[in-house]
Amino acid sequence: MDFYLYKCLLDWDGGLNVKPNKRIPTQHIIGFVLSLVLTIIAAWTAVGSDLSTNWIITIIMALAIIQAGIQLVMLCISLNLKAKTVTSLGI
Repeated sequence: MDFYLYKCLLDWDGGLNVKPNKRIPTQHIIGFVLSLVLTIIAAWTAVGSDLSTNWIITIIMALAIIQAGIQLVMLCISLNLKAKTVTSLGI
């Protein structure tokens, strides 16, 4: 794990580094809703569509990659990470 990310996640006392904030986390809500929508689309594709198996797998993989990207962006927003740290995560 990247040392900067580790330092952001944990205090040296072992507790989470959480700062109290009174605002509504709109970015997190948007990311959560987008993830739910992508999951519902993937489930409908697998269960209710008449597509061939290859197309179903392709669509589900594409949706999974998009969802992973959204969650990574939400992680960067919540931790205020810089682009250098995101590239060290492997992206």
